[in-house]
Amino acid sequence: MTTVLLHPHLFPVDVGWRLVFGLGAILGLAILLVQRYLPESPRWLMIHGRLRRG
Repeated sequence: MTTVLLHPHLFPVDVGWRLVFGLGAILGLAILLVQRYLPESPRWLMIHGRLRRG
């Protein structure tokens, strides 16, 4: 993907680098959102003593 965005015949060099950095920022935000809302696995919770007892 990066090689396509940085190809000088498709995009000017300065625009291509901005697109690549923007894509990196979008991917970083997506990872943060997934990390925030995806629950931990039951195994991790059990190992760290956070298993709900009921």
